[in-house]
Amino acid sequence: MITDIGTESVIIGIDWLRFHNPEIDWNTGRFSLSRCPIKCRSKAKRNKPKETKTSAEHPRELN
Repeated sequence: MITDIGTESVIIGIDWLRFHNPEIDWNTGRFSLSRCPIKCRSKAKRNKPKETKTSAEHPRELN
């Protein structure tokens, strides 16, 4: 699928989302990788900050 993502800086694929299974709170914009597979957790201990908050209140719809 080809789409115009405008000013968005990242596209996260469905394969990545299924593998990492992040917790996403769409109301607050919080994104947490607390349910990553074990092999990701060992890396996460070395690189602590894994939670981000988005600035977009209303995400754009993709047609």
